[in-house]
Amino acid sequence: MLRQTTARACAMVFIFLLAACGGGGGASVTTDRSGNIGNPAPTPTPSGDQIVHPSCDGYPQQGIPSVTVCEERDHPGLPAGSVIADTSIGDLVAVGSNRGDVHLKAFVYAQGLTEDAARALVSQIVIHTENGQYYATGPDSAGVIGPINISLGGNGWWVSFDLATPTAIDLQLDSSSGWIQARDLTGNIGLTSSSGEIEARNVSGNVFIASSSGTVGLSNPSGAVTVDASSSTVGVNLEGTAWSGEGLHIEGSSTDVIFLVPGNYNARFELETVSGSIESDFGGQPQGDFGNEHLTETVGSGGATLGARTSSGDILLRRK
Repeated sequence: MLRQTTARACAMVFIFLLAACGGGGGASVTTDRSGNIGNPAPTPTPSGDQIVHPSCDGYPQQGIPSVTVCEERDHPGLPAGSVIADTSIGDLVAVGSNRGDVHLKAFVYAQGLTEDAARALVSQIVIHTENGQYYATGPDSAGVIGPINISLGGNGWWVSFDLATPTAIDLQLDSSSGWIQARDLTGNIGLTSSSGEIEARNVSGNVFIASSSGTVGLSNPSGAVTVDASSSTVGVNLEGTAWSGEGLHIEGSSTDVIFLVPGNYNARFELETVSGSIESDFGGQPQGDFGNEHLTETVGSGGATLGARTSSGDILLRRK
């Protein structure tokens, strides 16, 4: 029987891995948007193959005590190559396709005690796209300009970015608490969030993902992929029959890791937990005492090394 902590970890990545876990698709559910001063409206959670894009639908929104408004700004035809996008607490979506430029849609959200006050604040927010660096600047309580979310004693603002990019691109997406979604990308890819969720599907190349406390979901990753997670849960949904590329390394602290592996997959798994347990549906028996276990297991005929090490947490190798 799976330990309760492992079950908890599976539940945390359940929505992202819903289809792989045997659940149905279905539309995501939009959470209530309270309009609290200085806090962005919660983003719907992606389900299955669905991409949840930022939107101004449903705005303005009346909260207590503030009103939240949204303005969409279009930035087509931006140069590709190397792009850094930073929203601080806003959401980030990047989807690759067969195109040669970057199309940025910026969604500017602002709160005020009245709708007029909120719209006046929106007018002060500037979206920057120079030299492949995308960020926003606006007023703060000290009159200092900075690409960050600010609370102004009744007013606040933040931005979310939606990027349509070439499939091949060097891309860095940074958000302190917003949701990050990356799809169909290859290159030098960095995805970093302090407390927001990160979801990457069909992302390959030299990939680095860092999360301090949000859930990380990977589906069909390839290349050389590194995940650095703390107080998190990492779910890896493998597809096909083997890993393409160098391999995967997950380093976690207070982090649970779940692999969903096809029955005909071929790989070498190196798993270690300092304080937790390891369980495998492929017959491997972890070595060591409970709470300090390691497992090296060849699945199928072997192949790339897929590794996970956590200082406190469980690791589950599940056949799907």
